[in-house]
Amino acid sequence: MPGDAHAVVVPNILAYATHSAVGIYDPGRHFLDLDDLTPSLVADALAAMVGHAQAVRRLDPAAVWSSINANYLPPSGASLVHPNLQSAHDAYGLTDQRLLAERSAAWGGGRGSYWAALAEQEAGGPRWVGNIGRVAWLTPFAPGGFHEVWAVVSGAADVTELTGDDCQALGRGLSRVLAAYRAWNLTSFNFGVTGGGPHAREHGHQVLLKVMSRSNPEPWYRSDATYFERLYSEAMIDLSPEEVADGVRARF
Repeated sequence: MPGDAHAVVVPNILAYATHSAVGIYDPGRHFLDLDDLTPSLVADALAAMVGHAQAVRRLDPAAVWSSINANYLPPSGASLVHPNLQSAHDAYGLTDQRLLAERSAAWGGGRGSYWAALAEQEAGGPRWVGNIGRVAWLTPFAPGGFHEVWAVVSGAADVTELTGDDCQALGRGLSRVLAAYRAWNLTSFNFGVTGGGPHAREHGHQVLLKVMSRSNPEPWYRSDATYFERLYSEAMIDLSPEEVADGVRARF
């Protein structure tokens, strides 16, 4: 992707999984507005994160649950204005990541892939957005957040199976979703890309991208809800329950 191939991947100083990394779209640019997140820039960042995921899997075959995620601006839970991505790779997965994998596997029973059936059911309907490559774009029938859009990657069961073409298709589609957000005067968002764990392929799982908007920035405002809470039903805390009890106990 000439001209926009700038992404780098570095270790995450606050690791949220056994293997956790940060992806930077372009180290030479401190801030990127929504219209700066071009298809090629987003695709390049996703491709870098996929390459890192593949390297992690080679080194640690037990890290079978992988995700690539983003908080954009403080209302999304981001601690930095500098746009970045974050990945997680471990043997446990995220709550809703596992739930979707389990539910879609249970749906099978000879009926094939739930995700393929979902894309086929929605194609051409009121929630259908379109196809780019082998990626189907749609809005969920039961959204978990504002302006939520999904992308389902046919043929890829895990993040590590995403091809360069898939990353370009996801980059193009995500950039178009963000362009719609900007047109609606929205500025903050979360997104996540997840695979289906150790049995993803045999259960017909397909890689899923979710993106949703968040509140617009206000002075001195930062949300404590990140992609963990909004996309995966994961509660993030900074102290263990025992440490909280120690601090409160002294006042009793």
